[in-house]
Amino acid sequence: MITAIIQARTWSTRLPNKIFAKIKGKPLIWHIVDRINKSKYIQEIVVATTTNTNDNEIEKWCKENNT
Repeated sequence: MITAIIQARTWSTRLPNKIFAKIKGKPLIWHIVDRINKSKYIQEIVVATTTNTNDNEIEKWCKENNT
């Protein structure tokens, strides 16, 4: 099984919340996951984040979007 691991965090100093920046009305994380889902080689996607409470929004988004 081939797994894609996406590293995501919200507390960047240069561009905070970049992972949720809107591109054509959808957050960046959505575009990344959508693109990976189109691969015929990848069977599983894992979004890796930190234990920082600021990143709880990433976990929430993943649960809401079945990622």
